[in-house]
Amino acid sequence: MFSKLSVLLVCLCAGNSLALTHNLDGTHLFHLTLKNHVKIQRLQVETETLAEAHQDKTTTCFNHYTPIFSNLTNQYEYDYNVCLDNYDNASEIIDAKYAPARNQFQNTILESCKSLYGCNVNSTSNYTAFDCIAEHAAEQSKALYNLSANGTEISAKIKEEYRVIDVQKEICINNAEWIYVVESADTYEELNTCLRGDLIIVTPGPDIPGTSLITTTSDNTPVPTAPVIVDAPPTPS
Repeated sequence: MFSKLSVLLVCLCAGNSLALTHNLDGTHLFHLTLKNHVKIQRLQVETETLAEAHQDKTTTCFNHYTPIFSNLTNQYEYDYNVCLDNYDNASEIIDAKYAPARNQFQNTILESCKSLYGCNVNSTSNYTAFDCIAEHAAEQSKALYNLSANGTEISAKIKEEYRVIDVQKEICINNAEWIYVVESADTYEELNTCLRGDLIIVTPGPDIPGTSLITTTSDNTPVPTAPVIVDAPPTPS
């Protein structure tokens, strides 16, 4: 029994600690390190207690629910990565959108520098060199001033577009976590109901095409548990 319980709890605890890093090539690498949720922790403790009290039911109940928890974790991982992939794609679109303007700015800067540098290279005397610089510097200062004004405007637009996709990513991740926590809590409650004997797992047999659940009334008084309060997903500030 202890072995079965340990395997299940290791699997379930891993699924409750999800986080994301990146590989060196920039691709997403999903690690099982999500912050533990209070509801899940409380239900895990209840599972351990019930497994100790009803050792005859642990194998059947754990064999049925372990794959379900694994599927929930895999779905959360998939949904989480979709959020990050969408963010990366949106970021690339923003970068591509403003790349032409950046190239244009670079050309303007280079032309201004070339113009002033040419005054020194092409002049035969100090007089002609300084005269050229005085004339072209005034012209280029206007171009650089316009460049500064346009740069400020474009920078503000880029910042706003990134703010929008940052919020979208946060909402997406919050929703993915919310679904994972709610469905995991529901599955834990079913598992605990199975361990109490109020839910019987019928394994497949010659006359039974698939696994089914049959709800029965237990002769023993169920262990009272506090209700799981499900809050709404947090709204990003």
